[in-house]
Amino acid sequence: SRMVDSERVSRGSLGMRAAFGATVGGFTGLMLGALDASGLLTMGAKTPSAAPKITGAERGAMIARTGILFGVFGALYQGTRHGVDRIRGKSNSENAAIAGFISLIPFTPLIMRRRFNMAYAIGIIVFDEYNDMERQRMMDDRD
Repeated sequence: SRMVDSERVSRGSLGMRAAFGATVGGFTGLMLGALDASGLLTMGAKTPSAAPKITGAERGAMIARTGILFGVFGALYQGTRHGVDRIRGKSNSENAAIAGFISLIPFTPLIMRRRFNMAYAIGIIVFDEYNDMERQRMMDDRD
């Protein structure tokens, strides 16, 4: 387990981490919403032809809703991860899993109704943890 670096420990970085999470999550959500609205992800349908036909306004609303949901998720995850790292005094994969679980709880009703794609949210968590591990590896290589 690695110790928390100053970026993760700094009290002032909570807002920055949440803003980062909201930005990354929001842009990810906008792209996923656009793919979903274009029918490329077939909106949960088994085949593209089974995807529901929607209007342009509905497409725009879907894209915006997905962007907002993932932005909120990203902010929750990053803020929770920062808090878990501070409470536990270290930054590791366990903390990422704890923060991911906690930040997905508010989305459970949406996940159950297939209105929030949990696989992509987990992908964001995995990518964030991979980035942290690579940054730590590079710092260790400098030492």
